[in-house]
Amino acid sequence: MSKQKAVHDLDEQAIRTHMNAFDAQSALISLRVLDQVDSTTHYLQKHYPNSHMVAVISDSQSAGLGSYGRSWSSPPGVGIWLSFSWRDSAASCHLTNLRIGYAVWEAITPICAQKPLLKWPNDIVHHDQKLAGIRIDRPTPDMLIIGIGLNIFPHIHHDAPAALALSSISNQPLCRNHLTATILWHCQWHLQHADTFNPLLAWQNHDALTDTYLHFTSANQAYEGFYAGINSQGALCIRNDTTITHFPQAHITKTVRKTR
Repeated sequence: MSKQKAVHDLDEQAIRTHMNAFDAQSALISLRVLDQVDSTTHYLQKHYPNSHMVAVISDSQSAGLGSYGRSWSSPPGVGIWLSFSWRDSAASCHLTNLRIGYAVWEAITPICAQKPLLKWPNDIVHHDQKLAGIRIDRPTPDMLIIGIGLNIFPHIHHDAPAALALSSISNQPLCRNHLTATILWHCQWHLQHADTFNPLLAWQNHDALTDTYLHFTSANQAYEGFYAGINSQGALCIRNDTTITHFPQAHITKTVRKTR
């Protein structure tokens, strides 16, 4: 095995060692590292249907679950594709999207020479190119399945041509094991402190949609309007004239920068 391959290989023990370096609570997380799987979310739901804080990480996926029902594939060795379970009957999926988005942003930003931004509802972007995406599912009333995909090294991404590799804006060598541990720790911290940390305030300081005019769809209807932020329930706010309308779910199809 080459030194390059050894550095980039995913390894369960290495991930756990990095997590234990954060604090003792990280050791409570159950980990399963796979070489290949159709979807980490599907695998987690099938093999650990009722387990709290189990993380499944795969080197590659053949049918990953994206937003709006989209499926995508990823080759080995180029990213972090993971899903983990979290038991919480009160958590809002919309706010959890924002919370986890900020947690991932917080995990990767210290190693970025150029700071990425957060794009509602669940993306981390740099100059409108996607670095990471998040998907939240609730298979049972008291369980959340949180899926995270992060592009680490350059590769041809047929399903997302606008994708950007983290290494393109990083200011240091990247280790997927350390990054995976860092992301899981930040996600765990933000979920545990959901009652005391407001993700909306943090999100506003790094909002990729500030000063934009949006075209989007919601419930199969087309809409457009000026971006007016995110409300306290995590919904998209759109202003037309003096009216502001809230959209809990929407698919942004076009973003136009406003001129000042």
